[in-house]
Amino acid sequence: MNKETLTNLVMEQCKLLFLRTRNPTKRTRETLITKIIPSMDPISKEFKMLYKKTREYFDNFRHTYNKDMASLAKDLLVKNW
Repeated sequence: MNKETLTNLVMEQCKLLFLRTRNPTKRTRETLITKIIPSMDPISKEFKMLYKKTREYFDNFRHTYNKDMASLAKDLLVKNW
C-alpha cells in the first residue's frame, strides 16, 4: 500500500475508535498505528507524523462533537421553553 492509503486507513480507524473513547491515551494511539502498520518503526519520521496526525484528528473530532452537542442542547432548550 502507498503512504496515502495507509494514512487514510489509520484515520478511518481513528473515527471508529472515537466512537468508543473521546480522548485516547498516547499509548492507545501508538498501538493503533502499530496494529495497522506493523512494519513501521515507532521511532521513524513517518510514525511520528501519523501519531501527530491522529492527535490532531481526535482534537478535531472532539471539537466538532462538542460543538454539535451544544447546538443540539440549545435547540432542545429553545423548543421546550
